Order: sequence, then C-alpha cells, then structure tokens
Amino acid sequence: MPVTDYRRFFNHLDNSEIYWPNWNQCLNTDSIQLNFLGYDIADFMLISGVSNCGYGGNDRKLFEQYIPFINEYGLVSDLDAADSIRKLSNQRVTEHAPFYIFGIYELKERVD
Repeated sequence: MPVTDYRRFFNHLDNSEIYWPNWNQCLNTDSIQLNFLGYDIADFMLISGVSNCGYGGNDRKLFEQYIPFINEYGLVSDLDAADSIRKLSNQRVTEHAPFYIFGIYELKERVD
C-alpha cells in the first residue's frame, strides 16, 4: 500500500530525515493503478491519531465535528479536516506528537 506524506506539515524537519518515494520510479504505472483511499494522521511509528489513540469522555465531543469526513475505510476524506485532526491530535496525545498526514492508496492492477 503506497503512502504519501505532505511536506508542508514537515517544515520543522530536515529533508534527510524523511523518505520521499518517487512512485513513478518505484512502480510500473503502465500496469498499476493507484486509487486514493483517504488520509491518515499518524506519528512516526504510524500510530493513527484517528483510530488508535482512544477517544473517550470530552475527547469524543472534540472529534464529533470530524465524523462527516471519516470515510468507509476509516480514513479522512478532506485534507483541511485532516490538518485540523492533526493539530487536535498533537494537543490531546502529546506522548505521540508530532502527528503527520499520510495519503493512503490502494494498488490495483490496471485492466484496460
């Protein structure tokens, strides 16, 4: 499953600390189709701020506004909502901060 990250959310890091895949070089795009599934918000260990950082009590009320942006894959469908969730996760789960936004894709064999 390919994952992309969004550089504008990594401003405080040196580019040498981050792996930036070039999918055009890694994949034969003539035979592979990438289908965007949504965004996840996770720390560097890929622990999701959407699904793995327990929302209870008052936290649940904070997250309710983002429920319309959670799709059938449990991912966020809108980049601005993903950025808001990233900021919220940084505040409420400081032991995992900082959180980042990752685009999640499904690889499918191209059928023409």
